[in-house]
Amino acid sequence: MDKFVSTVENHEIPLHPLDTQAAFLNVPYHFFYPNTNQSDDFMPNNVLQDSFYRALERFPILAGYLRSEGTGKTTVVVDRNDLNMPEYLESTSNVLFSELQDAKFHHSSWPSGVSTT
Repeated sequence: MDKFVSTVENHEIPLHPLDTQAAFLNVPYHFFYPNTNQSDDFMPNNVLQDSFYRALERFPILAGYLRSEGTGKTTVVVDRNDLNMPEYLESTSNVLFSELQDAKFHHSSWPSGVSTT
């Protein structure tokens, strides 16, 4: 994370009123991948986390916050001293991938705590 923070440049991005229409929606994405090779180092934490921060380096707007003014103007503020960091979460469970497949990945078959609100 420190490497990411060191790359952030302070800036402000003014939004068009249409940009703000979806600004307050939470659309969670969930991806499940099979460990087809039965590898012990399947999706290693350090590689995933490094990829997460590399993506933030390319799109620092994702670590910004919204500032609304009384005039209806909204701006995304990226401030390296006050970042709104997305959360990197990783977990394990006893739910087997085959159980998810059998349930056609219906959310009721997901491990508890997977979905954000």
